[in-house]
Amino acid sequence: MRCRWQDDQVDFVIAKTGQAATSVAIVYLARDVATTGVMMLGRLTDITNLPDPKANVNAWEVQRVNKTCDVNATEFLRKVFL
Repeated sequence: MRCRWQDDQVDFVIAKTGQAATSVAIVYLARDVATTGVMMLGRLTDITNLPDPKANVNAWEVQRVNKTCDVNATEFLRKVFL
């Protein structure tokens, strides 16, 4: 999926546990993703371990998703913390 991937270390609170953490990357998306998912920087052909997505190079678990709407509430931006 198309996105803006930004390697950035930002402090945030993990949605599942409420614990403080530091991100590996921030990903900006135009569609929803689950906090139980995994995101990977690269192409589908870069996947080497399909049964365990987190075992792939440049793959991280989604820790938190912030969803913000525009002024008219017609478009949304998702900020995903990995």
